[in-house]
Amino acid sequence: MCGLKSPLNYSVSDVIKCVAQTYYTVFMTNERSALFHTLMLKFYAKK
Repeated sequence: MCGLKSPLNYSVSDVIKCVAQTYYTVFMTNERSALFHTLMLKFYAKK
């Protein structure tokens, strides 16, 4: 997944980047999730 060739020789940062990219892609391709994310950002910005 995400270009990780072998599970034996990867670094933690590579895994974190992979997971972050995957979640970002899911959020941006799902309109409801993107809208929810935007609303949450606006909500927290008001605090």
